[in-house]
Amino acid sequence: MRFFLTHSGPFHADDIVAHVIWEYVTRNYHGGFERTLDPARIAQAQADPHFLVADIGGIHDPARLCFDHHQDADLPSACVLVGDRLFAYSPWYDIFRRDFLMPISDVDTGKKPNGGEPACLNRLVKNFYYSDSNYEDRDFGYRYAEAMNVVRPIVHAAIRAAQAAWHDAQQLEKAERFASGHVIFHPGPPLQGWREDPKAMLLVCEGSRGGWQVISRDTNQIVLRENPMATFRHASGFMIVFPEQEMAIHYAVHEIQHWAAPM
Repeated sequence: MRFFLTHSGPFHADDIVAHVIWEYVTRNYHGGFERTLDPARIAQAQADPHFLVADIGGIHDPARLCFDHHQDADLPSACVLVGDRLFAYSPWYDIFRRDFLMPISDVDTGKKPNGGEPACLNRLVKNFYYSDSNYEDRDFGYRYAEAMNVVRPIVHAAIRAAQAAWHDAQQLEKAERFASGHVIFHPGPPLQGWREDPKAMLLVCEGSRGGWQVISRDTNQIVLRENPMATFRHASGFMIVFPEQEMAIHYAVHEIQHWAAPM
């Protein structure tokens, strides 16, 4: 899998992101890719085990490293097909697929034309060639390189975020719980995804500037009240900081009891 081939001409977020994924896995950031619409060249690359062919060629065959979706309306776009194959054994991939790749695919395949975050990437990538006049007659090799330089760090950041979210999910399973599970304690920085626990109302964790913070899941349900022992309280009541771990846990449990009591 030393080479990457995709179509030339106007490009979209799905082929750009598929290319970035290939770069990330192969660590090949200095060439090794080709863009063409020549059917003979595409067929040649499809038959070559050293090529990954994405978003062109009318074939989806992961064993042959061929990842086109245009011939099958049920398939997601190329970035998902490539990710499914190259990240198949990465434990964090499901998060990356769900939160980053599928919104891009849904726009590209017309399932959600208006998109959403991070599907705005689809429009951003289109802007690179829409900004040129007479774009139908251009190869856009230079614009493609520009788009790659912009999209590459975005994809890398999304991968790191998915890895962090997966790690936090493992930590969340081990986290200590108080007040019938309504208070989660983590002896480290805030855990991503803790609000997805249906019982969790408050999180106690290390403060970013020292101390121990209590964070409310939703200030429509619990507004953290002022406390004379606290070193800081956000005006909205979503977070409060204490100098000691025990103080923060005691406060959190007491707040659960207060807000659960009949008014």
